[in-house]
Amino acid sequence: MRHTRYVCAAATLTAAVALNGQAKAESIDVNDGGLTVAATWRAQPSAIATGETTTFKLSLKATGGDGTSGISFGQSTFAFASGSGASAPTTTELVLGATASSAGDTLTALLAPLQVTYYEAGLHTATIATNDAAISWSQDGAVRSGTYSLNLGTTVAVGGGEPTFQSAKVPVLIDAGESFSFAALADAGVSGGALSYLWDFDSDGTFDSSNQNPDYAYASAGAYTGTLRILSDAGSTDFKYAVDVMSSPVAPVPLPAAVWGGIGLLSAFGFTRARAMFAAREMND
Repeated sequence: MRHTRYVCAAATLTAAVALNGQAKAESIDVNDGGLTVAATWRAQPSAIATGETTTFKLSLKATGGDGTSGISFGQSTFAFASGSGASAPTTTELVLGATASSAGDTLTALLAPLQVTYYEAGLHTATIATNDAAISWSQDGAVRSGTYSLNLGTTVAVGGGEPTFQSAKVPVLIDAGESFSFAALADAGVSGGALSYLWDFDSDGTFDSSNQNPDYAYASAGAYTGTLRILSDAGSTDFKYAVDVMSSPVAPVPLPAAVWGGIGLLSAFGFTRARAMFAAREMND
């Protein structure tokens, strides 16, 4: 059998730091023959308390086209950096051992997991990188080899990962059928990322809106308890509020009343109701 050794220039695989705690899987073509290497770098879990430990994992998957067989990752060194001086280990080197050759056109390899303990709250970056890592395979009976390089980053939220409320605008006293512009603002915490706002206006277990600032009208009079749930990549936080829905306008209380920051909602509710009752009593005298 004729053996031809093919050496290609190194390709580079780079993934931006992912705020959701997991780097997106990326692919590269390590040579003109079409062999690709996909890498995924992640922390499990990606949100931990101060002093807790997370586990980092790197998985590699090499895939070839028709006529590809015998794929093998060569022994290569990977440099890890936690991105924080308050972690153990902060930096280290990991070695990917030579793997058994694949009988087909796909081979998956997993770098030995690395456990890291973080002692400082905040959003920490962890990277894994290698240069000119070796890989070999057979293409239509010809032995080929090449190299790949990668530099991947992911994040770990340490302490205080759940979102926190900054402000909320809800009615305390409102007329039935009257539309009100609800509003809320929250902080995603150290984990960052996007926030989701879920409104359950009558606390029946079904969320009525996923808009951050929705408009809503209560159809009938009564006392309602509403729930706003804020979701982030690291967890969720619930905020409950009380609404008194009247069957007719109550003067001279200005409507709607609103409470910002979620502080004093129940006390404001009782104070507004007392004012309304006092005003009605004066009108009847």
